[in-house]
Amino acid sequence: MNTGFGIVDAGAALVKAGQLMKERPQGTQVPLDSHFGGGPAAVPAAPVAPRGDGQRVAFLVLALVSLAVGLVGLAAVIKTRQSRAER
Repeated sequence: MNTGFGIVDAGAALVKAGQLMKERPQGTQVPLDSHFGGGPAAVPAAPVAPRGDGQRVAFLVLALVSLAVGLVGLAAVIKTRQSRAER
């Protein structure tokens, strides 16, 4: 079997993969429908620390400050446009 960089015949690869899925070597105890490494069930969920009330309040304050800054900026733009229109 040769390996290297070249053109892959995807159709032939899929046909060969289908043939290999039907074959089962003698003495193997791994079922054909198993996943490498145990599949999705073997991967533990990423640890996520629960947020406390302090973090919720901090995020709420941050959101309100961001909203206030945006509104002040919008008011400044409107005021600038009105003063230019009056000239």
